[in-house]
Amino acid sequence: MVIAKRVAAKEGMGRVTNVVFMGMGEPLHNVDAVINAVNILTEEAGMALSHNKVTVSTSGLVPEIRRFCREAGGSLAVSLNATTDEVCVPRCLPAHVVITSLVQYEPPQCLV
Repeated sequence: MVIAKRVAAKEGMGRVTNVVFMGMGEPLHNVDAVINAVNILTEEAGMALSHNKVTVSTSGLVPEIRRFCREAGGSLAVSLNATTDEVCVPRCLPAHVVITSLVQYEPPQCLV
């Protein structure tokens, strides 16, 4: 992030204001590193970005989603991989399982 800010400033691109973890495999397969990175980006002693400006996109790993929402200061976006549970199985968790796990979260700001 520091390097991105320096390059953006040098190239006259403005400030880095949003960060999205996606398109690099499932970020929550490496939940420890993702939580650490998100907290560095959002904490005052780190980059001090708003939790609304740091988002992790996931395919719906329920235990990792629960942990992320408890421990990380960022937002979470869930990509549902199929329109019905029948299409989803066995490639992903059924949508109702993911959605049920999401509505249990406190604080709700982890969800976008």
